[in-house]
Amino acid sequence: MTHGAQLECSCVEAREILDRAEREVRRLRQNGACEGHYLMAMQVLAALRHLDRIIEPHRVRTASAASAVNAPQPLARKRSWLTGTWRFARNGARQIDARV
Repeated sequence: MTHGAQLECSCVEAREILDRAEREVRRLRQNGACEGHYLMAMQVLAALRHLDRIIEPHRVRTASAASAVNAPQPLARKRSWLTGTWRFARNGARQIDARV
């Protein structure tokens, strides 16, 4: 499995854990859990959200870097011999005009 695929699997798993924690906090609140249990669950949820905020930019950066690497490189345009001749002729004309 490539590094990008492993990272993506880890991010999916982290998101599932975060969703499960959110459901558990809602369940504790609805069932009237004691304040201590509810506060501990909220701290865990806050820590998981913080980790998610840290991981997400890395995932996006890695995904965009991988797509840039896999993108086909644009073909270099072949310069025409006429382009170089024209530039030489223009520069030569300026030098001639400057002498007059």
